[in-house]
Amino acid sequence: MWKIALLRRTSSFYNTALMILKKFDRFDAQKYAPEKETTQFGLDSLDTVEFVIAMEDCLKIELTDEEALSINSINQALEMFKKYKTID
Repeated sequence: MWKIALLRRTSSFYNTALMILKKFDRFDAQKYAPEKETTQFGLDSLDTVEFVIAMEDCLKIELTDEEALSINSINQALEMFKKYKTID
């Protein structure tokens, strides 16, 4: 489903997140802002879980269940992943 090879070459967490989000049919780029809750730009809770899983796959980072379930905005996801890995 995800173009993992392309996403792995992405130079930042933010760009990786945005590329993943654009794969969702419900994603509304007009309403997108990383500080907003994911539901505010069209994603439901299942989409958010799928987003987190895709980020884990792309970044080769596994969050704990508690960490993953606590994410409800892109900024939260980015901060969570940055705890484990940095991208140059």
